[in-house]
Amino acid sequence: MRREKLQSVMLSDHFINYTMNMDQLDGRMQFLNCPIFGSHKRIAEELGISEEVASLFCTHFCFAHAKSMLSTVLPFTFELWQPQRMAVDGICEFYLKLAYSPVASATAKHVPLVLSWNFTRKCNLKCAHCYINATTQELDNELTTEESKQLIDQICEVSRPLLILSGGEPLLRSDVYEIIRYGASKGLKMGLGSNGSLIDDAVAKRLKEAGITTVSISLDSHIPEQHDEFRGVAGSWAKAVGAIKALRENGVLVQVNTTVTQQNYRQIDDIMSLAESLGVENFHLFFLVPTGRGAKIADISPSKYEGMITTVFAKAARHKLNVRPSCAPQFMRIALGLGLDMRQWIRGCIAGLYYCRVYANGDITPCPYLPIKLGNIREKSFKEIWFGSDLFKALRDFNALKGKCGICEYKVLCGGCRARAYGLSSDFIDYCGDLHEPADVKGDYLAEDPWCIYQPKSLEKMDMSNL
Repeated sequence: MRREKLQSVMLSDHFINYTMNMDQLDGRMQFLNCPIFGSHKRIAEELGISEEVASLFCTHFCFAHAKSMLSTVLPFTFELWQPQRMAVDGICEFYLKLAYSPVASATAKHVPLVLSWNFTRKCNLKCAHCYINATTQELDNELTTEESKQLIDQICEVSRPLLILSGGEPLLRSDVYEIIRYGASKGLKMGLGSNGSLIDDAVAKRLKEAGITTVSISLDSHIPEQHDEFRGVAGSWAKAVGAIKALRENGVLVQVNTTVTQQNYRQIDDIMSLAESLGVENFHLFFLVPTGRGAKIADISPSKYEGMITTVFAKAARHKLNVRPSCAPQFMRIALGLGLDMRQWIRGCIAGLYYCRVYANGDITPCPYLPIKLGNIREKSFKEIWFGSDLFKALRDFNALKGKCGICEYKVLCGGCRARAYGLSSDFIDYCGDLHEPADVKGDYLAEDPWCIYQPKSLEKMDMSNL
């Protein structure tokens, strides 16, 4: 069942009140229709058993049930408390906090909910669009196993996010299971971004046992030959599909990642149908950002970009997938216009607000496609970089946005793609070549998103006044 549908069922069947405060990253739920309230009354009135005994059912069974349901609805880590119990108070209330870390020494409006970590640059495929120009060799200065554990400890000083190990191909590192196990032991939700070529039943079992929560598999066509051509290695499609099946058989949540290009943008509905037939829950549609090898292949046009988002949402209603366009923050404006349930998303661009990237050598950047080095965890702690970076502070100030984005009525909801603003408006690709490794600022990351065709209402009024 799609996340928004499940959430609607939960709200209609159980809740009298449901509130979520994204400034505080917390929420409260009060249950109205407790199915076991009658049992509490019977236990107390007819059997003479104290309410304290009856409340054990609330404390254990109901609490576990609520936590399990929320784990399905919420993609982020959360902590759950039960301040009021039906058997004792007559009201059943739960309090949840997203990405809560008991060792975090500071609270702030913006903390990481998701981190993407280029665990290694080493890869066994040759994808045409790779944003980090992955190679067959690992970097000489990739974080060691011990440094990787120290990074996780530092992250926990700020929050407990979903930590996605990506690459390259993360399964090429021999310590991947050890790092997954360590992160899970610290309360992080551990994810893996893989091309699927190394995942069989045995590997899927090891990932599950290590504590992996979700695995993203790249699938760029429902036609095997087209996927293989895009990924640069024959047989990639069959291995990716086999990986999805193995993961699902071992109870691992699977997400399919599809990169939209000129070649496959008409196939998205077919790819979604394939993913759904394989038991996939989540579907992320990535719109090419021209960095790395992606600078060498043609992106879809801005009008196709806008139309594809609208088309995907329209088609998603026919599927059971939880759909989210990535690198396409305008989807929030489009989703709002289509009357979709907006509670399933936070914001269009979350770079620097609730998300950042860790490069293989420990450099921190706002996102994988915005390769601006903000610091290195070998030199500064993650906490210092997250709260102290001037660039992060600028991204969190929506009034700092420029051009159309700065005057747009959707800037809080959307924010525009900061990577496209940086890359395309500053022409950095022409003089930096494959700018995929973190580097100093060379462009304007606060410029308007050049791939957005929407005209803000304030701009329309301004244009009309000049006629």
